[in-house]
Amino acid sequence: MKNTNIKILLLIAGILTLQLSFASKPDEGMFPLSDLKKINLEKAGFGITQEDIFNPNGISLTNALVRIGGCTGSFISDEGLIITNHHCVFGAVSGVSTVEKNYLETGFMAKNKSEEIPVNIPCKITRSYDDVSSIILDGVEALKDGTERQLKIKENTKALIEKESKLHPDLTIEVSEMFLGRSYVLFRYEVLKDTRLVYVPPRQIGKFGGDTDNWEWPRHTGDFSIVRAYSNKDNKTADYSTENIPYIPQKHLTINPEGVQEDDLVFILGYPGRTFRHQPAPYIEYQQKHLLPFISEWFALKIDIMMQHSRNIGDEARYLEFASSIERLANVRKNYEGKLQGLARTNLLNQKIRDDHRIRLKASQQPNIEELFKALDDIENLYKSRDLVAQKHLILSFLQQDAPYFRTALQIVKMQQEAENLPKNQRKAYWESKKTTLKSLTTQSMSPKNQDIELLFFEHLMAKLATENAAPESYLKAKNKKNWVASLYKKYTKDKNNWSKWAENNPVKFSKAKSSMTLFAASLLPDILEAEKQANELNAALNVLLPIYTELKSQTFPDNFIPDANSTMRLTYGYIRRYSPNDGEVHYPLTSVQGIIEKYKTGKEDYFLPDNLSVFFQRTTFPEMLLDKKNKKPVVCMLYNLDTTGGNSGSPVMDKNGNLVGVNFDRSYTATINDYAWNEEYSRSIAVDIRFVVYVMKYLSGADHLLKEMNVELQ
Repeated sequence: MKNTNIKILLLIAGILTLQLSFASKPDEGMFPLSDLKKINLEKAGFGITQEDIFNPNGISLTNALVRIGGCTGSFISDEGLIITNHHCVFGAVSGVSTVEKNYLETGFMAKNKSEEIPVNIPCKITRSYDDVSSIILDGVEALKDGTERQLKIKENTKALIEKESKLHPDLTIEVSEMFLGRSYVLFRYEVLKDTRLVYVPPRQIGKFGGDTDNWEWPRHTGDFSIVRAYSNKDNKTADYSTENIPYIPQKHLTINPEGVQEDDLVFILGYPGRTFRHQPAPYIEYQQKHLLPFISEWFALKIDIMMQHSRNIGDEARYLEFASSIERLANVRKNYEGKLQGLARTNLLNQKIRDDHRIRLKASQQPNIEELFKALDDIENLYKSRDLVAQKHLILSFLQQDAPYFRTALQIVKMQQEAENLPKNQRKAYWESKKTTLKSLTTQSMSPKNQDIELLFFEHLMAKLATENAAPESYLKAKNKKNWVASLYKKYTKDKNNWSKWAENNPVKFSKAKSSMTLFAASLLPDILEAEKQANELNAALNVLLPIYTELKSQTFPDNFIPDANSTMRLTYGYIRRYSPNDGEVHYPLTSVQGIIEKYKTGKEDYFLPDNLSVFFQRTTFPEMLLDKKNKKPVVCMLYNLDTTGGNSGSPVMDKNGNLVGVNFDRSYTATINDYAWNEEYSRSIAVDIRFVVYVMKYLSGADHLLKEMNVELQ
């Protein structure tokens, strides 16, 4: 106990020094449906009840919500119309666009249902949920090994999903982890497989501001689009069919075309992705020192390479092929840069360190102090060990992700080694069993038309690997490293043709397949396997230790202890609120059409408007109900202090009575730290105002038939 006593004395001394700077009770909240009771709705300013929002025994607002791809959407008509973000359907629009019919640039509107374009964006509707923690954790506590615990949880989860799927064959069953190793909830979803494009604004509206304005305020982006869900005649999910009819939702949102004003209450229902708020300080340090800067830099380089080999040389067809990837990479890159700035400004790492000191103090008050202190020490040591190899492991990971030819060669080498470990009389059967895998590898992973892009990705990653002294000696000694890399790709076409032929007709040939790339892959395989092993061991150990940390944290900060977001439905509420991102700078929370024209006149590429749009936005007459009540200007976007993250894209922003007033699409730059913590000073989210949606649809596109279906009437 001597060492423990010394630890406690030092700890208490540190706590006394730091206690004045401890965080006050957090106001953040991505509330699961089961936690709505924690909100005093009347005090907050709601005009509706908890049952109006979520009613497990009846119809409520949650019945109007859908999870559409990786985003959120909401029904806005009784014929299956769903509103979401332009960027949420960007990939689908890109996929149905051609140089002749470029819907990304011109936009799209179906004049009737027969013109709606099928797209592959399944929609999931939450039907019910149950806490299944006791079932998932049955038999887990007795296991001390982290890997065994993970396997037991997976085994229990699989068995439960199979059982539920038999009971509900028409539904999709998922089990979501609410608190690692502590709490699990089973969700039942209806999945609508037939969705079709209905309305997409021109790119200069849906993506106005481009990367310049991404994650920024003030914003003037009409980031919305509309799709329609279809079903069979029994209103059940069905694959695309010409006989399908518009889906009839149990609930659709009412649109309030008069919108909201500064300081009005607003709330969001949606499917936020992942947050990491219950991680210890070393996790934040790893993000800040390694992951965020590495990916930010790498994604910027990838975007530059793809742009230089498509749009920058006038190859618009190839750009359309890359457009969705470039959009996604640009979004993540700027998000990570914002996180880095937000972490620096809020000094979150030091706050987490202080919180961890308080958690240690709570541990010192428990009877099993030695066990708890060991767990906390082990967590710190595990993260420190990952820091030592972080850069090398990140490079190896992206080498497999962004160099398909290398990835294919690596998979072949892995199979060769696996086959070598088998008795000789079993090897032929082994290779025959891999026929489908090999065919998939050699057709999907090897694309000659993008070999120039892959080669450049590979070249840059090899240079990074060399800085970690992890590249092969032959590369390090090569006078011309570009030639060294190029030599690996010399037999690319021959390899592809041979491998594709063998996969189809003679998979046993792979047992002796060799090329410059497979030899190189074999040289890196030990490092890659070691990296995978270390990652698996670290995750297995943390899966045992982090529940202990989380339990101590819940005891230390008991108020409003809410599980991290995990793509299950959540509610967050707040107010239309201005903010000050920089000293002496204050932003009003509603932007206007006037701002579009002001940005357009700067001449910046991201603010370009074709002649028809520049004329359209300079019109001077607007219906009174579409104007900001304070300055009498037509509203474009709104800003509010809600707690949102990735996955909330497309979420309906509702007024106090549950009427639709906006479509959430972004956060302010420093609010990207919402993944790690919510901060009243910096956490602001952004929506396109429903008044702008109505304005564009009616006066630009003449979409009166859709507005009528949405029950929107302008005064």
